[in-house]
Amino acid sequence: MAKARIDVWLTGAGSAALKVPLRDLGTGLARRFTVPMETVLFVRYADGQQRAYDPGEEVDTRDQAVALLVKTPRIEIPFEFDELPAKDDFWIDAACRLAVRAVPKASELASLLDRALGEASELTAETLRDLFEAPCRSCLAAYCRGRTARTLTGRDHTADLEKSIREGLARATFTYGLEFLGLDRLRMTGRRRGRPKRVIVERARQFLIATGRQVLVFDPLACETPTVAYEFSGALGPLRSVRVISLSGQRHIAGGARDGVYLVSAGTKGEALESPLAQKTRGRNGINAVAAHRNRLFATHGEHGLTAWQIDEPGAPGTPCHTDLTHQAKSCRQVQVTDDGRLIFAVDRNVVVVDLDAERPAPVLYRGSAGEISAGVCDKDSVFAGTDRGEVLRWRRDAPESPEEILRKGHPIYSLVLVYLDGLPHLAVGARDYAITARKLDDATEQLFRSPRWQVRLAAGASDFLAAIDAGRATMIVWDTASPARPSHTIPIRPLTGHSVQDLVCWREPVPEKKRRTHTNK
Repeated sequence: MAKARIDVWLTGAGSAALKVPLRDLGTGLARRFTVPMETVLFVRYADGQQRAYDPGEEVDTRDQAVALLVKTPRIEIPFEFDELPAKDDFWIDAACRLAVRAVPKASELASLLDRALGEASELTAETLRDLFEAPCRSCLAAYCRGRTARTLTGRDHTADLEKSIREGLARATFTYGLEFLGLDRLRMTGRRRGRPKRVIVERARQFLIATGRQVLVFDPLACETPTVAYEFSGALGPLRSVRVISLSGQRHIAGGARDGVYLVSAGTKGEALESPLAQKTRGRNGINAVAAHRNRLFATHGEHGLTAWQIDEPGAPGTPCHTDLTHQAKSCRQVQVTDDGRLIFAVDRNVVVVDLDAERPAPVLYRGSAGEISAGVCDKDSVFAGTDRGEVLRWRRDAPESPEEILRKGHPIYSLVLVYLDGLPHLAVGARDYAITARKLDDATEQLFRSPRWQVRLAAGASDFLAAIDAGRATMIVWDTASPARPSHTIPIRPLTGHSVQDLVCWREPVPEKKRRTHTNK
C-alpha cells in the first residue's frame, strides 16, 4: 500500500513533497531505496541527525526515521487577485504564476518539513498557494497603488513586478526552505469602481485538445502555445476524444482512440497505459467519450457501444455493457458519470441513466427526442441533450418520458457544457453558429460569445474562460467571459500539428465558496 502511494506520487502532478516513515521506502531483502531522478530525499533520524540524499544515492531504510521526498523541478503556483486599488478610480484584477523550487540542502529541507508541511503528509500546490497568497497580494497591491489603470493595463509589467515580488517574498521563501525562480503569465485588467464584479464559481485551469496522436494542453491565461504535449504512439490508433478524469485522487488524461483508451497521469511524461476494446474497429469510428467511477473506466464508441474496464487490470480487453440497448444502435456516445454516481450515455434517440451505486443497477431511458442525440450533459436535477435536428431538450430527473424543448438551432448540436456565469448556471451550446450561445437556465435569457470569422462547433470552459473549436476543426478560439463580444485568443491548431482537432475539453477547478464575492464594489 505504501509503495503504491509513493509510485503514484512520483508519477503524478499536484504534490511537491511527500512525508512517510523511512521504513515504507524499503524494498527487497536488503531494504534499500534508491533516490529517483529529479527528487531529493531528506531523512530525520530518531537520534536527531538529519541528512539530504541526492538522486541515485542508496539509502538503508531499516532505521527509525521520518523521510521527506521532494521533487526538485520548478513548481508553478497560479494566483488570481481581484480588487487591487489603482492610483485612479479603478480596481485592478490580476492573474499570474509564481515559480519556486525546493532548495536541496538539509537545513532548507528541514524548514520545508517543519514549517511548510507541519502535520500534513503532502505539500500540494494548494498548500503553497495558501502560504504565498497574502505576501504576493500585498506586493501586487503596493505596485498597483502607485500607478493608474491605463499604465497598468497598457504594457507588460512582468520584469518590474518580478523584482518587487522577489523582495517581498524573501522572508517567506527563506522560512519555508524554497527558492523564488520567477514570475510569468501576468495579466491585468481594469474595472471602474462601482461596476459589479464577476462571480467565479469554477476556474478554467487548462484546455485540452485531441489531435492526431497528441493531446495538447493550453493555459487559458497564455494560450499562444501549448504548455504540455502528451504523445500516444501505441497500438490503439489515433485519438478521437480526450477527457480529464480522477482515479485514486489523482488527475489522469484519458485519450479515446480508435481501438481503446490511453491513460496517463496528468503532469507526467510516463508511458500511457492501454485499455483495448474487445474487438478491433472496422470503420473510422473511435472512442468518443470516457468517464470513470471508483475502479472502473467507461467509454462509448459508435461501433462497439458502451465498454467498461477494471482499472486494476491494465491491458485487459474491455467488457461490453448494456448490449441489449446498444447492439443494433446507430450511435452510442457522450458517456459521463455524475457526482452522485449516475452513469449517463446516449443511444440513438434516448439518454440512458444507470445508478452505479445501486444494488442492482437498472437503466432508465429518457425518451421523446425526435432526433438522434448528438450531445448531452446533466446536473443534479435535469438531463440535457442536443440533437442532430438542432433541438436542445431538458428532462427532469424524475420525468424520463417528458422532455421540454428549451432551445432550437438551425444546425446539429455538437456540444453542451454547463457553466456558471456571474454565479448562475448556464448551458453553453456549440452548434455551427458564429457564437457560443450561453443560455441561463432559470429565466431563458441568452449571452453570445461571438466569433469574428469562424462558425464554432465544440465548446468547453468555466466561469472565467470559454473556448471553442471552429467548424473546420482547425482553430481554437478563447474568450474571457468578461468580454463576450471579442475573443482573447485565436490559436491555429492544424498548422501546428498537421491534424484536425477531434475533441476539446476543459479541466475545471472549483473556487471555495468563501472566495466567491457577489457584492457590488463601492
